[in-house]
Amino acid sequence: DQRAASAMNALAHAAEALYGPLANPVAELAGLKAAELLSGGLRAAEEAKARGRLALGALLAGFAVGSAGFALHHVLGQSFVRVTGAPHANVYAVLLPRTLAAMAGRAPEALGKLARALGNPEPDPASAPKLVAALAAQAGATRLAELGVGRERLPEAAAAAAARPDLAVNTPDPPDEAELLALLESAY
Repeated sequence: DQRAASAMNALAHAAEALYGPLANPVAELAGLKAAELLSGGLRAAEEAKARGRLALGALLAGFAVGSAGFALHHVLGQSFVRVTGAPHANVYAVLLPRTLAAMAGRAPEALGKLARALGNPEPDPASAPKLVAALAAQAGATRLAELGVGRERLPEAAAAAAARPDLAVNTPDPPDEAELLALLESAY
């Protein structure tokens, strides 16, 4: 479902606005509300409610990331798409649960807030990736291999991501190339 994949792209915007060095209270409020709306939109049974929630959620998520900047998820996802030519939104849907899992220990407070926005009663950072994985599964593909990319492309994508300065600037405790490759391998 392309709509779910696009919603995961927007959710990635919302999530990354929460933990970079440019994160701020307004971006956080917009990002958390966006996550709540996107999650609700993907769960809504009524089409009109789903569409409205998804649209407003995407708008707020775009604002949030625009003021706070890209970090691990976007750097890795964009690099992977550039290297492989795989479909952008689908790659984001596959990677988001994994990049959030990588961030749970690096930005636990932010991921805890995200978990609550996604419906978890407790601010448990480890639950955010699991909640996102359930939403991302609606996009169809859950593995990079399902997107027609050969495993041999993973090292090139990891190297491209590791070379981007925004990874080191915007990601708390930025992963090195080996960790990026391991993350891609886990998604393959």
